[in-house]
Amino acid sequence: MKKRIAEAYSADSPIYYICYNRPTFKEIHEPCHKLMYILEGRITMQTSQVQVASRAGEYMFAGKGDFSRIRTYPSAGGLFRMICFNITDKDVKSYLQYNLCPSVAEYSPVILRKLENRKLLELLFSPVV
Repeated sequence: MKKRIAEAYSADSPIYYICYNRPTFKEIHEPCHKLMYILEGRITMQTSQVQVASRAGEYMFAGKGDFSRIRTYPSAGGLFRMICFNITDKDVKSYLQYNLCPSVAEYSPVILRKLENRKLLELLFSPVV
């Protein structure tokens, strides 16, 4: 039985990297918001409200507080690789303290979604691509 290759992660890591050479399945409670970039392979995440699939070159956002079922699949003959940024409440409060934000009349939490490619996201992840 082959073991996963690498998972560089700790609960307080602001950034972490995951690399698997076989399909994997995990069930986790999201302790903070996550911004993810899939480097290779594909991933499916399911919460109580939505399921999102993403593949290499795509970005995903997962909101904190929900339970997620995560399946990863390596590319044909390759790996599954992903880099993830944890965004804590402290990060959000710090950002809001120094940036003016318009008031929001109606708030709806974002649990899980695929993000469109944007130049800012490309720049954020450019050192790892």
